[in-house]
Amino acid sequence: MARYGIGRLMDSQEIPSMQRKLENLYDNYNYNSNFTNYLKCSEIIDQNTDVHRKLVGSLCDISSESPIYSTSRSWHRYPYYSYYYPYYCYYPYTSASAAAAIAASAALNTELTLNKTIARKNAEISDLSYKYGRELDELESDLNCAKINNRCLKSELNETKGELIQERARSASRNLACQADIAALKSKLSRTELKLSTLEPRAELAKQLEREISDLKNEIRRVKCDNAILADHNEFQAEVIRSRATSPVCYWSRPCSPVRSRPISPCRSRPRSCSPYRLPSDSPLSPNHCIQVARQENLAARFDDLYTCERLNAMDTLRNFCDNYENNQRIIFAALQEAFSVAKRNFADWKIRVRSTVALTHLGPETLEEAVQNYINRNIDLYDLPCMTSEVICGLNKNPKICLPVGVSYSIINTFIREACRLAWEMSTLAYPLDTALAIDAEVMDETKYRRTYDSEYSAPLVNHHIWPCLMQGTRVISKGEACTKRGASLNRSRSRNCSPLRSCLRNRSTSPMRRARSCYSMY
Repeated sequence: MARYGIGRLMDSQEIPSMQRKLENLYDNYNYNSNFTNYLKCSEIIDQNTDVHRKLVGSLCDISSESPIYSTSRSWHRYPYYSYYYPYYCYYPYTSASAAAAIAASAALNTELTLNKTIARKNAEISDLSYKYGRELDELESDLNCAKINNRCLKSELNETKGELIQERARSASRNLACQADIAALKSKLSRTELKLSTLEPRAELAKQLEREISDLKNEIRRVKCDNAILADHNEFQAEVIRSRATSPVCYWSRPCSPVRSRPISPCRSRPRSCSPYRLPSDSPLSPNHCIQVARQENLAARFDDLYTCERLNAMDTLRNFCDNYENNQRIIFAALQEAFSVAKRNFADWKIRVRSTVALTHLGPETLEEAVQNYINRNIDLYDLPCMTSEVICGLNKNPKICLPVGVSYSIINTFIREACRLAWEMSTLAYPLDTALAIDAEVMDETKYRRTYDSEYSAPLVNHHIWPCLMQGTRVISKGEACTKRGASLNRSRSRNCSPLRSCLRNRSTSPMRRARSCYSMY
């Protein structure tokens, strides 16, 4: 029986298994945790206890088989009984002792199981406490981080509130500034609109000036072409005259005297000293000269254009400042008459200076008058147009028959006055000049010189006022004027035109031309 138990213990291989577990515990001791080493060591102890219990059982079997210890009362004499008793609680050869041994073994097993369970529970509790502590530490760290973030968010919120308050204050100030700017812009817009309403007539004047500038450029180009043609023609005539200079016979009797070369009256005719049958066609004093014919036709066409275009534009400009239609017509007529008067007066002074200058170097073979006329034909642009315009405006300011509202000057029709002065000057430079006819208010209507307006009383014999002068060359009518006839026209009205250029020069002899121009500029 004992031998069987020892053989079974040997077959179970528990001792080599326990040896391997010991070696494994030794090898992995430093790598395992304390709790793992404790469990492995407890397992080895349990296995060792089981082996001891089996060996003690075999020992008991051996004791029962021995004749020395076969009596039932000699159990207390077993050697090492007190030492092995805790392992098997063995009472030999009695049922009571067998039951006690079984009970003791069961109690020991229960105690061991409880110890294992307690150890396992304690290990689990320690693991749980460790995990709980670690989680608690993590939660505390998270809580601290959350508190720090909360403080940061509170500071950012306070900063944002401060920035919002500042931005609200700035937006309020900007709103006030924008409202002030809007009010200022509205007031400025109203002032600009008011100024625009006052500047519209000036804009029309600017447009007229632009048209005038374009016309001037075209006229300059045309005059340059005419000058080139005339220069070629004069060179040809000079060669002809030089070829005739070798002949002792002169084609004409004698040169014109300086007395007869003075400015001719409005009804002047051809010079007496140069009869048509004595003057050749190539003479600049001949009425059939190419310059005289071409310029006369051109100036007559420009006079008609001045009536149809510039006069209407000037009437539109005057209508913006004065609603009196008859007064506006009188202003246009007076401006044109004054322009011709100023142009003839300035041309007379300039011709005297030209004659005195040419006489110093004149040698022939042409006469002095022809040399003077040739010089005038080549230099018809040598005149002071702004000064002439200012003199015309001064004359209009002295005219008692016309008027404008207070604060309005006659310079509003400056474009018309400049064109009239330019046209009058070029008409005065002709060898046979063109001039306007003498016009008097309340004179008898002359059908050969004037045509009636549409609002005239055709049965009325007297002229109430003139709208446009008649263009004449001596006693010949070049272009008809226009007049308005009405019944009851006053016979006591003064003449609507200044005196002749000669009388004007004599009357203003004490005043120099520069002083007259300066006084006119100051009045302008």
